[in-house]
Amino acid sequence: MQKLATQVTRYLAQRGSKLKVVAFSTYMRADKRPPQDGNGHRWPDYYYLRGRSIDVRGIERVTALPLEQPWLEMRESSILYDY
Repeated sequence: MQKLATQVTRYLAQRGSKLKVVAFSTYMRADKRPPQDGNGHRWPDYYYLRGRSIDVRGIERVTALPLEQPWLEMRESSILYDY
């Protein structure tokens, strides 16, 4: 999911978007949730913050950085609380 979030974030940034957060989430919850992945996410909830990285050649790229607990890191976001 991080690769997809990075692709979406880069695409939108190249077109002038000011997007800061990408989230993939459904509203259906299963009784048994799968274990967390390496970023602390559990299906179906994935949250990413727009960031940047610089490769060894000095080229800057937009990237999606995982947010493990977006409700703690983005307390001002009403979107995370309104579902």
